[in-house]
Formats: sequence, structure tokens, C-alpha cells
Amino acid sequence: MSGPFQLAACAEMLCRDQPIEWHAARLTEMGLGVGLWNWTDHDLSKLGRSGASFTIRNGHKRLAIACPLYRNQFQPR
Repeated sequence: MSGPFQLAACAEMLCRDQPIEWHAARLTEMGLGVGLWNWTDHDLSKLGRSGASFTIRNGHKRLAIACPLYRNQFQPR
């Protein structure tokens, strides 16, 4: 990584014909960080063994901040 941020790609959106841990390992080999949209759908032990650097992910298990129906639940109170 040469700058303040590591370039990353969402592993779930690329070539969905391979297991997610395969994608994580390939992205890592290319020097990219790995993103996951829904980490709860995956075997975290296998992903951990991929050696990947997980730089982006959806942090909430039920809600999506981009959906207007749920956005107010993320507002500070």
C-alpha cells in the first residue's frame, strides 16, 4: 500500500462461481483489500485462513444505511 488508503474490491461481487475464500485469497495476491457485503453469510474461519486483509464490510447484521426505510435508525439521538 503506497497511500493512506488501500484499494479494495467486494469479493462477493466478482466471479461468483468460486468460493468466497478463493476470491479473498486472489484479491490479496493482487495487493487489494477485501470487502464483504454480508459477512454473516460466510465461514469466518475459512476467510481468516485466506490471509486476506478485510478493509470494508457492512457492519450491521439487519439494517442497511443506504435504505431510506432504515436510515433514521442510524441517526444519533
